[in-house]
Amino acid sequence: MERMISRPKAQAQAFIILGFLALVWGSSFILMKRALLSFPPFYVAAFRIMFAGIALAPFAWQYRKQFDRRLLKYYILAGVFGSALPALLFAIAQTHINSTTASLLNALAPLSALLLGAILFGVKPERNKIFGVMIGFAGAVLLVIAAHGDAATPSITWYALLLVAATLCYGFNANLVGRYLHTSPPLLTNSIALGTLALVYGVALLVFNLAPRADAVLPAWSSIAAHPLFWQSLGFLLVLSLIGTAFSNVLYVKLIQISSPIFATSVTYLIPIVAICWGLLDGEIITLLHTVGIVLILSGIFLVNRRSAKH
Repeated sequence: MERMISRPKAQAQAFIILGFLALVWGSSFILMKRALLSFPPFYVAAFRIMFAGIALAPFAWQYRKQFDRRLLKYYILAGVFGSALPALLFAIAQTHINSTTASLLNALAPLSALLLGAILFGVKPERNKIFGVMIGFAGAVLLVIAAHGDAATPSITWYALLLVAATLCYGFNANLVGRYLHTSPPLLTNSIALGTLALVYGVALLVFNLAPRADAVLPAWSSIAAHPLFWQSLGFLLVLSLIGTAFSNVLYVKLIQISSPIFATSVTYLIPIVAICWGLLDGEIITLLHTVGIVLILSGIFLVNRRSAKH
């Protein structure tokens, strides 16, 4: 049975963290788009994980006495499915799909958490949670329709399947953390998870750059550094890594621990709202479909958490 948000203080904290993560991750698609101006997708994913892993490395030592070797495989799996693999899938997809559409498709994560929780983890979600997820998903669909204007033939490509796969990763990771790592300090969880994957990505980059004819598969570092927008893209990548990955992932693990996997992944329903706000700042117009979609999303999140507050 899922853990519930049981105390008013924890409930308030959960909503504050949820809002902060929505703001940060809703902006991460723009940051990723800017980083991709000079970095290829693999480099964006690799440096995102490497920078985050380096930033969190000191906390692995700080919490070393609380490290349980029996949980090592779960730490690594959390790193793979919660950060490393989705970062690569999103980077590849955003070379063909705009950042707003990517953020909208990302709203499939709560549904993935619900389905994978029931199929793989034996979670029996309450009726109100299922209803809340479906309402929130309906709101996300309306935002997709609004984003494409004429929804008769939305311009979704096969690269959208990569984003669907990424949301399945998020759903699996949320259940994994909720089941096996719910008592592990968030900083310990992420420092080990991201630190391990940072080493993997680092070795991969080294091999690519040293192997003969590797530039036929991946651009050499020298050619990337020569790009006129290199330093600007690197700056966006640093912000994406340190705030959008390292710091936010720590908060996300904390959110799962004090609430539930489904509630935590509800942040992906709020992300499109942030993306639309970015669009407003860029001169875009909010339509009636946008408004209805946002209302449905907020209603879905309320229903997902409603009964939890009563326990």
